[in-house]
Amino acid sequence: MKKAFLMMGVSLVVLVLFAFVEVYLFLHTTPTQEKNEQILEIPQGSPFRKIAKNLKGKGIITNEIKFYFLARLKGNLTSIKAGEYLLTTNMTPLEVLDTLVSGRTLLYRLTVPEGHNLYQVADTAASLGLASKEEFISKAHDPLFLQELHIEGIAVEGYLFPETYFFSKPVTADKIIRTMVQKFWDHFSDDLRFKSQKLGLTEHQLVILASIIEKETGVPEERRLISAVFHNRLRIKMKLQSDPTVIYGIKNFSGNLTKKDLQTSTPYNTYSHEGLPMGPIANPGRETLEATVNPAPVSYLYFVSKNDGSHFFSSTYKEHLKAVRQYQKPLPSSNTLQ
Repeated sequence: MKKAFLMMGVSLVVLVLFAFVEVYLFLHTTPTQEKNEQILEIPQGSPFRKIAKNLKGKGIITNEIKFYFLARLKGNLTSIKAGEYLLTTNMTPLEVLDTLVSGRTLLYRLTVPEGHNLYQVADTAASLGLASKEEFISKAHDPLFLQELHIEGIAVEGYLFPETYFFSKPVTADKIIRTMVQKFWDHFSDDLRFKSQKLGLTEHQLVILASIIEKETGVPEERRLISAVFHNRLRIKMKLQSDPTVIYGIKNFSGNLTKKDLQTSTPYNTYSHEGLPMGPIANPGRETLEATVNPAPVSYLYFVSKNDGSHFFSSTYKEHLKAVRQYQKPLPSSNTLQ
């Protein structure tokens, strides 16, 4: 009898040691030594057993049952956060579980360059799989949403602040736009408000004008000069005649601005209409907003491209025509800026 109990005791010890070794090896051994990346998407409300099965299927863990008991032992069965995760096959089960519990989801880099319009931003968001272009554009024109964001215009155009953003999935167009617009208002200082009022511009008019200056500027040091040209034209009620405004108003623009385009009346055609267009045509950066309220103290009314990104500026039409003959052919029939 004693011998039987002794054998049972030895067996129990062996089993405990075996179990300990198994647990130790599972917790501290990675599926592979190589760092193979895998993306795991966890929908809201996913049961833990399904998550473990997907992890096993992607080679992130070696045993879903052991992973289940690990999470149960740590009290994490219901602590996994939904989202998209970037995991690797050289992570230990503890590292994997910690990542899923902490919610360190995969971040997507969305960059808004100065001068991009809302449709280009929508394309970028869609290309990253963050939000469909249709959803983004629809939300960007939602009147109640615009009111909530304190935007006066018909869309968020001009208020999607140029910067690099990071979003994790799932994310909505609402959140993406809200984040960018909040960043815009964070940068819209009291100094900008004060100076725009002194210039006789509302906040929205300032954004409209800044968007035009952004699109017309080829080299940063010319921002204040181009700002001066448009301010001078507005002051004497001279048409702005800005090509980028015309282009913005053309649906499915071909890429080649024609005489017919310049003569086609749209709310954005500053060849047809005096003053500012009906809304912004792009999203200006902080430097351009600053240049818009700080025009250079010059009398320029015209500028023409020198075909290297810079411009030649003139105060009279006669000087402008001479510059056009020098830098542009054929000679335009109107007093265009470019």
